[in-house]
Amino acid sequence: YIPSAKTLVLRSTERRAAVMDAQGLTSVILVDGTNSLVDGFTIQHGHPAGGMGGGAYLVNGSVLRDCLVVSNHAYWGGGVLLSPPASIENCSIQDNLADAEGGGVYFHSETGGIVRNCIIQNNVASNNGGGIECNMPGLITGCWIVSNRAVTSGGGGVDLRAGAWLANSVLVSNQASRGGGVFSFGAATNPAYVVNCTLVFNTATNMGGGIYASSANQIANNIINYNNEPLNT
Repeated sequence: YIPSAKTLVLRSTERRAAVMDAQGLTSVILVDGTNSLVDGFTIQHGHPAGGMGGGAYLVNGSVLRDCLVVSNHAYWGGGVLLSPPASIENCSIQDNLADAEGGGVYFHSETGGIVRNCIIQNNVASNNGGGIECNMPGLITGCWIVSNRAVTSGGGGVDLRAGAWLANSVLVSNQASRGGGVFSFGAATNPAYVVNCTLVFNTATNMGGGIYASSANQIANNIINYNNEPLNT
């Protein structure tokens, strides 16, 4: 735990060789210190029963960089939970589980956060956002989002809501009921954006193999191909 009164750098001397393991008892790490940095760790086996941020809970501008976040479990944000305006950079977030939303990552603030240059893979959410749940302003950019699943609802790869951005990313082989790759739902005055992305081989069991989007969203300059839904089978 890095408390709010501290600004600390916690860095592994060998990339991802140092392991933080919560043994299924609680979240692995809570970073509340303003602008603190956690760099180069493997973060695993976190499980805050009924809580948020199984692997890491990031607050107050903290940064998670070059970490492997694997095999964690929470109600929201199986891998990582972001609160204002924290960020995740150059991380691999894989094989995490959320009982509700955000199997890999959950954005938990109206002021958003950033997920940049990450691999989001093999995460599962029981409801929305198998890979990432971004139901408020936030930015996801430069990511590979692969083989994630939203079991009962939308956004196998990413669930985007009003004010959120998904840009310059590749989404492959994700699965959901609606929006196998992306479920995107904005408002006329505050749309969600999907820009400069490639979406291929994603599957929806209901509608929107590649993208399921409301009319208020901005979908521009994307490659959307080889996706699957019942109307195309």
